[in-house]
Amino acid sequence: METNISLDQLAMRGRPQGEPLVQQNWEDLLFLHWPVNPAILRPFVPEPLELDTFQDEAWIGITPFRVTGLRLSGLPAVPGLNSFEELNVRTCVHHKGIPGIGFLS
Repeated sequence: METNISLDQLAMRGRPQGEPLVQQNWEDLLFLHWPVNPAILRPFVPEPLELDTFQDEAWIGITPFRVTGLRLSGLPAVPGLNSFEELNVRTCVHHKGIPGIGFLS
């Protein structure tokens, strides 16, 4: 199933009201992507979400990065807990026609 995306769906979304609760930096990001048969990926994505496809293929992304400076807004960072490495496994999805990222990790 190929999803057609209109430019309106890709328009920048407004920033939520209020102040952020957490602050952090992402460093040394790497984005790796591979095409995957949607039938293989479907069991790993919750049913309300639709897989976003391109040329009848879903795409899986592996994103390693380093979080630094993690802290609650207005408070100092806790040494030893304010930086770590993370690995995300994700795919593009739609929820009620709105595009987003579905995290598998």
